[in-house]
Formats: sequence, C-alpha cells, structure tokens
Amino acid sequence: MNSPRICTLLLAAGFSFNSARGDYVVTNTNTQGPGSLLDAITSSNTISSLKTIRFNLPGSGPWTITIMSSLHALAPVFIDGTTQPGYDGAFNRIYLEGTAGVNEIFFLQAHDGTTIKGLGLYNYNVNGVTIWNDSNWNFVDDDYIGFKKTANGIVLNTPRSPDCAGVGIQGNYNKVRRTTISGVYNGINVGEAIEKPATGLVSHDNLFERNRIGTDPTGQTTVGYGNTSTGIFLGAGVQSSWIGGYNVIAGNGRSAVEILHSSDSENRIYYNYLYLGVNDGGTKVITGSSNNLGVLIGNAAKNNGAWGNVIAGNRYGGVVVASGDGNWIWNNTIGLDKAQTHALGGQPSGIVLNVDTMRSPGIAPVRNSIEGNMVCNHSLNGIEIYNGVGNGVYNNWIGRNSAGVPFSNANWGVYLQDSNYNTGTGNAWGSNGLGRVGLIRSTGNGIN
Repeated sequence: MNSPRICTLLLAAGFSFNSARGDYVVTNTNTQGPGSLLDAITSSNTISSLKTIRFNLPGSGPWTITIMSSLHALAPVFIDGTTQPGYDGAFNRIYLEGTAGVNEIFFLQAHDGTTIKGLGLYNYNVNGVTIWNDSNWNFVDDDYIGFKKTANGIVLNTPRSPDCAGVGIQGNYNKVRRTTISGVYNGINVGEAIEKPATGLVSHDNLFERNRIGTDPTGQTTVGYGNTSTGIFLGAGVQSSWIGGYNVIAGNGRSAVEILHSSDSENRIYYNYLYLGVNDGGTKVITGSSNNLGVLIGNAAKNNGAWGNVIAGNRYGGVVVASGDGNWIWNNTIGLDKAQTHALGGQPSGIVLNVDTMRSPGIAPVRNSIEGNMVCNHSLNGIEIYNGVGNGVYNNWIGRNSAGVPFSNANWGVYLQDSNYNTGTGNAWGSNGLGRVGLIRSTGNGIN
C-alpha cells in the first residue's frame, strides 16, 4: 500500500496516480516533466510493488515519444501501450524513439516482473529491450521492435546501427510473445557473446512464442522487412530455452535459430508449425527473402532439440548440426507444407550433420538422433551426414509423405561421407533420384 506522502508527492509532480489501482497515466509526449513517460518510470522505480503505466495521449496517432536516454526500470511495472485510445494492434500505436547516443529504449535491471506491451521501439544503438542478468520473469508482449511505418514505407533500425538487436536477454524465465522484430541484426540475443571468454553466467528457461521475426506483422512477407543476421541467437550459457508455439522466422541473412556455444544445452525448438521460411499458415514459402538456414547447432552445443516444426524454403538447408553430440531432430516436416500434401521448394538439403570435426582425440561420440521426420523435395539430399559416428536415423519418411505420396529428393535419401557406424531402421522411402543411401569413404553403417 502506497503511503499518503508518496501519493501527494506524485500528484504534485503532475501525475494522475490511482493509489488503489497503482496506476500512472502518461498524458503527453514530452521527453520529461509532468505527465511524461520518463517521469512515470522514474516515480515507479521508487515503489517496490507492481504498478501500471497507462496512456492517454492527445490526437489520433500514431504517436511518438522521443527518448533522450535509456529508460531504466528498477522495479516491477506494467507499461501498457494498448491502453492508449486509438491503439489498433497494428501500426496505430505509440512509438518510443531514441535520440543520438541512446543504446536501449528499455533497460530492465535488479528486479523481476516488468511487462512492456503494445509499443513500437525504434531508433536505438544496441537493443530495443535489454534484460540484465539480475532481472527475471519479465514480459515483452505485442510490441513492434526495430522498424516503423512512415508515409514513405517501412524504415528499419539497421541504417542507424548495423549491429543492433531487438531484445537482449541475460536473465531467466523471461518471455517474448506476439512481438514483431525486423530491421535489426539479430532479432533476439540470449546469453553472453560467443566471441569473448564465457564467465559462467547461465541464462535459462526463457520462452519465445507466437512472434514474427524478420517478417511483417502478419507473417506473410519479408519484403521491406528482414534482419541482416539471425532470428534468435543463443550465445554462451543458454540452457532450457523454449522456442516454440507458432513463431514465424524468415528473412534473416543467416539462420532462423542458432545455438552456438559448448555451454548451450537442453534448448528446445518445438511446434513452430508455421516457421522457418514458411508463411503464417504453413501453406507456402514466405514471400520475399528467406533464411540461409532454418536451425544451426554448432560449436559443440549438446543435447538440444528441434521437433514438430515446418521447415522449408531456406537457401542452404533446413536443420544443420555443425558440431555437437546428443542433439535430437524429431518429427519435423521439412520440405512440405503444414498439411504435408504440397511440396515447398527452394531448399537444397533437409537435415545435415557434420558433427565430429571438432572432436578431441580419444573422446567417444554420443550420437545425434534423427527420428520421425518427413524429409522431402530437396534439390540435393534429404539427410546428409559428414564425419559422423554413431548417429541414428530412425522412422523417418524420406522422399514420400506418410500417405505414401512421393515427393522425391533429387539425389540420395540419405548421403554419408567419411562417416562410420551410423544406424537406423523403420524409415519409409520414396523414389529418391539416386536411391536410398549413398556412401563415400564410409563403413559399418546400417541405415534402412
């Protein structure tokens, strides 16, 4: 309960503050002063309980609030842009735009439980939202980050800052949901940078669902949008991420999802049926540019999984494990639409393992598992294994769907090179162009 003295001070500063509801109301677009967003956040930082910041700005919108320095949230607050009269869930919303030198629009630190909802974040140097390693259980919901619609079309954040991201997370249990992130380098960064020595920090159990990353807000096109690098990038110390539930990730210069550190484990990329180069609805390859790769696991990342996704139309391949043990690729639809009845072209290879190139001498292999996938209609091979030992390929549909309709891969169903003692049974084979299994310098394999 807020004290009468605190309520009196806030009212004297020009706020509409309801002590029973814990609300502040932002009534103007000024950079500071009574009724401004900055003063609302500054005052909310003095109260440890959850507050709500609502909006009642004049005019019909869209509205712009200029940010002179990063907005630091140091106590839990619900910043709700959807309360603005005239907010339509699309482009008629409040945009927070940084001036020169602003690194983040929002910086969340030393607390849990903030929500940033229904805003547009644009014109910054580093992240639209930074969630520091001492801040957990925060929510980024229904936001547009990294782009803005103007009379001259969509403008992107990368011309200002080529290395910017949409959201940067080092805390735990944070959630990014129903948010569109385009016009940046990486859409979402989790964990520490991989090019620097890892400190041992662990960022775990963050969730990402129903987002549009690299596309327009409808998830139907990347034309005029896109990110120059990766959709969701997992750096050092990332564990038990939940990347799932109807994300559409396309138009990224590198991969839709990358897991790229030896300390990354138990991350899950799951049930994104409308995902990885495919439009929202899972019916066609997305209009405009796609990703280089769907999923990339490398730098000896272990025990990560991708299952239940629809993956097609990526320029170089669907799922690639460049190095790492114990990763599992299960029950994905790769090269077909969501209904598994129509071919979606444009992808050379479905699943590629190149897993032992970084193995130290004497270290025994722990196999990766490829099971239950539908891998069809690739211009090269359905599944490729290079330098692989002891991997499993079980119960997949390779070159046909589960109803027996042929969707041939142009070359081999499974191609092995310099790979030994890989096994697999129960696969259903279509009439792949060169046959079921092709072998070069490979012995002791039994995939049938």
